[in-house]
Amino acid sequence: ALSDHVHDTFAAARIALRSRGRAAAFAAIAAAMLAFFIYVPVRLIPGNDLLFQLRIFSWEDYALLTTLSLLNALLMMMEYHAYHMRKDVSRGVRLGALTASGSGGLSAAFASILGTASCSTCIAGFLGFLGTGGVMFVLDNRTYFVVGATLVVLLSIVHASRSIQRGCASCRIERPLTSRG
Repeated sequence: ALSDHVHDTFAAARIALRSRGRAAAFAAIAAAMLAFFIYVPVRLIPGNDLLFQLRIFSWEDYALLTTLSLLNALLMMMEYHAYHMRKDVSRGVRLGALTASGSGGLSAAFASILGTASCSTCIAGFLGFLGTGGVMFVLDNRTYFVVGATLVVLLSIVHASRSIQRGCASCRIERPLTSRG
């Protein structure tokens, strides 16, 4: 049920961020992601500078960038916590599990970058390898990309929270004793 997923997600987030150090790491990662999302157009657009970029972003852009930064930071901290929950501590198994969970995190981060397609010049510079037609397609459908990016990140968070709360046989995460049934 949806309520179980929501409960598991909030409970797993509390577990993943329960220490002061992890909460600080979450804040630092969120700030770094936000800075990265702002830096990309500053770097990719010739003649652009930070102050100009900050002026042309709308409040909706700031809300979107902040939301995606917080969600990505939460996903990274949940994956970090799940990585440390692995019951088999052999280096090869942990490395494989880290690679599997890391690829989900990277795809979520890339989806977030696509989701920031609110500035046509910014996205043209970032996705120039797609060619003019590809960039125009992304710009024409930017709302769908924003929704899709947010859904990818949210689904990644739900999957990570399920592993933290209920365990995962393929990830070799034992079911926590305090978890709900």
